[in-house]
Amino acid sequence: MKKVYITCFGLLIFLLPVQVIAADYTLFDQTHLYAQLEKQAHDSVQYKKVPHASTWGQFHKYAGYTTAVLAGATAISSSNEDFHEAVAYATAAAALTTITSGIMEYRDRLDLSAGLFAEDNRHILTGALGALLLVTAVVIADDGEEGSHSTLGIAGGALMGVALIDIKW
Repeated sequence: MKKVYITCFGLLIFLLPVQVIAADYTLFDQTHLYAQLEKQAHDSVQYKKVPHASTWGQFHKYAGYTTAVLAGATAISSSNEDFHEAVAYATAAAALTTITSGIMEYRDRLDLSAGLFAEDNRHILTGALGALLLVTAVVIADDGEEGSHSTLGIAGGALMGVALIDIKW
């Protein structure tokens, strides 16, 4: 029964951004940002970031920090199975929330023509892969594969951490 409550809570957190979109789509009108990006592309050879000061940007930032803290708590709590399981569900929900809010705010930033290792691309790809691995670890653990999920969970948490470090430096 506990899994049902945790899963419902995680889905509520994950679906919150979708509810906000349905309520007010004008929140995401970023035409002025596209104009700035085009101007920068013509003025400079090197890509420069456009500062984002929106609610989604702040939400994404703190959701990422929350995911990293929860992933750490999950990793160190393996001796207490009930707590470990609850925090793992929360970590997976936070990872999905981080990815969703990142898509909502920064969906225009992924540019594979700049190369996989361009600054924004590194952050996006390591964060998305980390979230995928974290969620996969939870799914595998639910199927009873206790030994095989830890490597995926640790790798996912590490990649989410790399995404945080990458965007800060």
